[in-house]
Amino acid sequence: MKTNNFLKSCSGLIGLLLLSACDDQAPNTYDTPWTVYLKSEKVTYTLRVPFGALYLYNFEDIDEDNRSVVRTSTEMEWDSDSEKPYALWRKEQLDANPDLDTDLVAKKFWFHIGFTDPSTDSGKLALGVYFEGSSSKSYPADAPYSTGLIWNNTAERYEQHAYEYILIKTRDSNDASMIECSKSAIYCNLRGARLTPHLKFQTISIPKDDLQNWRSYQEKAIRLFNSTLVSSEIHSADDPAG
Repeated sequence: MKTNNFLKSCSGLIGLLLLSACDDQAPNTYDTPWTVYLKSEKVTYTLRVPFGALYLYNFEDIDEDNRSVVRTSTEMEWDSDSEKPYALWRKEQLDANPDLDTDLVAKKFWFHIGFTDPSTDSGKLALGVYFEGSSSKSYPADAPYSTGLIWNNTAERYEQHAYEYILIKTRDSNDASMIECSKSAIYCNLRGARLTPHLKFQTISIPKDDLQNWRSYQEKAIRLFNSTLVSSEIHSADDPAG
């Protein structure tokens, strides 16, 4: 793909794509739709994602002339209350009040989408990786330890050094299975919610002071994802439709 004008000749673009544009292309705005193709061997999902909600990391995946990107996963960021692309929300706030410290008032909401095997049980996978893995067996003193059931016995909390984990026990098959928190964090990571037989949320951000309402953040992420979904294409006749 061609990557020699907008992105490569604009300095400082290594994470969130910014509004500034180069002279040889009409500028993006924060609500300019980009096409994102999430491709695996079995299925391709086509999304139309507002520029200001999109994180892009690998420039070789990007066709900026056509405002499209091919990835195996993608990450999006929104303002939690307005559900606008976060960069658009931030620009609007700064236009209205240039001296505003948006970092202090922002309510970011972001999620990372990636592929999963249709047969994967995300709860069992989380249990194996975090609590039954080789490191826990080799160094049992470092293994997470339970501090008991919480939230009316619907989840179990574990601690490990500077981290805490919440295993979600009462859940549907497509629900997230675990919340991971650094003890110094403001946001925690909700992991394992399944969108389709092939696609999952690898991470959904949740404010640490509102963890018990994890399902509402999962539902919001599903709604925002569905608002960007254009189509899905199954490559193998043996696979269930996504």
